[in-house]
Amino acid sequence: MLGKERICHFEEIEQVLARELGLVGGKLPDTTILYKDLDRFDSQEKIHGLKQVNDQVNARQLKDQKTVILDFDSSVETLYGQQEEEGAANGWSIPRRIVTVRTKEVIDEEQMELCPEYGWAYEWIVTNLLWEGEDIWRFYNHRCGMENYIKEAKNGFALDAISNDGFYPNAADALLKLIAYNVYQGFTKEVTPQEAKTFTVSRMRRIFWMIPAVLVSHARQWTLKLWNGFAKQDLWISMLHRSHQIE
Repeated sequence: MLGKERICHFEEIEQVLARELGLVGGKLPDTTILYKDLDRFDSQEKIHGLKQVNDQVNARQLKDQKTVILDFDSSVETLYGQQEEEGAANGWSIPRRIVTVRTKEVIDEEQMELCPEYGWAYEWIVTNLLWEGEDIWRFYNHRCGMENYIKEAKNGFALDAISNDGFYPNAADALLKLIAYNVYQGFTKEVTPQEAKTFTVSRMRRIFWMIPAVLVSHARQWTLKLWNGFAKQDLWISMLHRSHQIE
């Protein structure tokens, strides 16, 4: 989660840190070790094993997804209302097909609603496809926002970097970065405070992870002492406590 960059760029600092941490060999690991380990992923079966790990990471988040009612009818009269129309906004040379969709979160499926006409979230999809309304919605569902996730994976976890000349090692590299990204998504969902949930990976690293601190050894225990002037210390400690509470 701290990125794929080398931990230390200066050999003297590297040796000191390794000695303080008691690492065998007196040298901190760097990304070249990862590159060599990637060569061990040399078959489709091993890649499939990584995919299973990724599925396990996602399972916790997916099971918490809310159930919604999906309706392709934006009118109050849900039986006879218009599901789609053709419209032309200012500046459009020709009318375009507009599919109207509304969804509503299911709070209790067994309990009747007092005012069922309220609580809907509406969205309008402009398209030139001739598919059925439900197929249109499933095809376009939040795809317009996917570029942001792709950009985050590239900038935050170097998903666009090719680190090996082998097909399977590169596939493993991409999956490992994807697993790290999904772990980060779970971290922001369950641990990160509300005011920091929209932070990018780079900003999260800069504010909460790449911070001045001292690792102190006393009575055979290691203690991480944060800088007293760390502005986000309260949030950092709250995230630490929340992470300990995750089952």
